[in-house]
Amino acid sequence: EPVISMGRPLVVEDRNALRLSAKAMARNILHTFQKAVQWRKRCWIETLARPLVAKEREMKEAGATEEELRDLLNTPIAKVIASLNESEIEVLDATTSFRMIPNIWRRLNSHHHSSKKKKISLHQHHQEEKSYITSHGLIFQTVLNFRSPCGYSEVTVEAPGVIEGIFEHPLVVGDEAKLIGVSVEIDTKILATMIEKSSRIIARASAESIINP
Repeated sequence: EPVISMGRPLVVEDRNALRLSAKAMARNILHTFQKAVQWRKRCWIETLARPLVAKEREMKEAGATEEELRDLLNTPIAKVIASLNESEIEVLDATTSFRMIPNIWRRLNSHHHSSKKKKISLHQHHQEEKSYITSHGLIFQTVLNFRSPCGYSEVTVEAPGVIEGIFEHPLVVGDEAKLIGVSVEIDTKILATMIEKSSRIIARASAESIINP
């Protein structure tokens, strides 16, 4: 399921791994989008094939010959199904980016961050008092380029999210706080919905371009 596959956390500990995680996110969305488009294409083929299957069943019940049944393959709808089945809808690449949302941010102590109730030792509490969290709203965007019977096209999917920075209070007043951790959370349910909607549009446009060339 797209929500589950895209919702898996990525944990990195250095800047090189951070660059790799960005590529992993793009690759994950690319593969998810490709599967969604292929599934939508199959749905279109099955929808178009239903009248043909019903016609074949009707002809068999009426005692049609093999030659008459083969003639069904030469009907316009059968040719459209064959063309759509042979056509390719290929996602070529995906590029991800983040856009900050102006004026949506907050600052809180790190021990107020977790929504889950848990026991905290005195040592942990002391460590958390040394740091604070600043969070900021953002938009996660992915631009996908693909090739279909309609030609080369581009689609953009977006989802809201939050970026949080964990800062250590300076030991000396006036010194800058030290960034000790960053986390980004994206609403993968909205992202999955966007992918599903876009893949449906692409598959429909591909089918219509074959039906009405």
